[in-house]
Amino acid sequence: MRIATHLEQTRDIIRYWKKQDLTIGLVTTMGKIKEGHIDLIKRAIHENDRVVVSAFVNPLQFPSLEECNAYPVDDNETDAVCEELGVDLIFRPVREEMYSGRYCTFVTCEEWSEKLTASDQFDYYRGFSTIVVKMFHIIQPDSIYIRNKSTRDAELFKLLAQDLNMDVQIYTQDLR
Repeated sequence: MRIATHLEQTRDIIRYWKKQDLTIGLVTTMGKIKEGHIDLIKRAIHENDRVVVSAFVNPLQFPSLEECNAYPVDDNETDAVCEELGVDLIFRPVREEMYSGRYCTFVTCEEWSEKLTASDQFDYYRGFSTIVVKMFHIIQPDSIYIRNKSTRDAELFKLLAQDLNMDVQIYTQDLR
């Protein structure tokens, strides 16, 4: 198992796999393996030649940087679980590479934003949409496996994939 922290390093690995015509499954996490992730990882391993677990706490999904920095992350546990399950790559990008300098490009779903109340969103879904698209472009997975805390995350993800013509299969683990 490899751990990639830099974008170019990750892209090199992905390019190598793509040249071999290997299928890639991506399991998204916010840096900590939680309930549901293990089943998703097992499914991804069963259905793909290579599996990537993203371990990134996305600051755009938090109302403040303080809350983002306080989010519980356990790299050692994530690494151990992924190693034991047979994950090929953990993508743990450096925040400054994901959002460098004057970051000003975001993905929004206008229809979705209109449905949300102020209490639903502090731009969480703009941050979620942006990181989903960034992960898709960096990892170029054939399948994406997401832990579905509510039906909203899965619905938005599927809408993004449809609207942006993302050639990807989407699988969710419903945790309700």
